[in-house]
This record gives sequence, C-alpha cells and structure tokens, in this order.
Amino acid sequence: MNTKLLVAALILPFSLSAQALEAPEIQGWTYLAGSKNFLEYAKEGSGKLVKGTRTMLVQLVPVDEAINQKVQYQKFTISDRDCKAGYGVIKLYALSGELLANVDYVQGGSSVSTVVADILCSIELK
Repeated sequence: MNTKLLVAALILPFSLSAQALEAPEIQGWTYLAGSKNFLEYAKEGSGKLVKGTRTMLVQLVPVDEAINQKVQYQKFTISDRDCKAGYGVIKLYALSGELLANVDYVQGGSSVSTVVADILCSIELK
C-alpha cells in the first residue's frame, strides 16, 4: 500500500482505538481497522481501479483465538461513483468470486467496512 493509505488509516478516529494500538504487524499487510471480533488488514499492492470499481484484498484476523474462528480473506469493492457521492454499497467477495455481502456505505460512518471504504476511496489507484 502507498503512504497515502497509511496516513488515511492513522487519521481516521475509528482506527485510533485501543485495538489499533494492539494490532500485530503482519508482513505484506497493512492494518486498517478493527472490531471486537476481527482486525482488518489490506494486502499491500492489491489496490486497483478497474472499470470504475475500486478493489483490494483484505484479511480478517480473529481477535479472540478462543472463539475458534479462522482468518478470512475477501475481495473488498466499492464503485468510484459511490466514493464520489459519499454513499452507496460496498461488496464483499470470496476469493472464488462468490458475493458474500452487500454492505451499506455512508462516508464517515463508524462500521469497520465504512472505515475501510473511506480509506479505499481516499487513495490514488491505477
């Protein structure tokens, strides 16, 4: 990921939570945001802009290993149009291409997906 993504992750209030301070470093991944269940990381260099859609690979790392959850990998997408409008839909896909979820997006919202979308919307992609 580029410097702008790192700066965006650091200046967003949600990502400055106690969990952000405790998020372990994972080589090749950049911490984005966290919840009580998962820490979310972006695969460095995976951000793309293709046909008006912004995408990146993310991994969700369980916070509590005692819950017996597994690390999950997903393709995170949002349209450039929704980024510019400040609201729309985030789509989460399995790496196989299966649509896992549509998540409402409103710029500046407090959900983990919204924080990640805000970061993805704010960086320059090719």
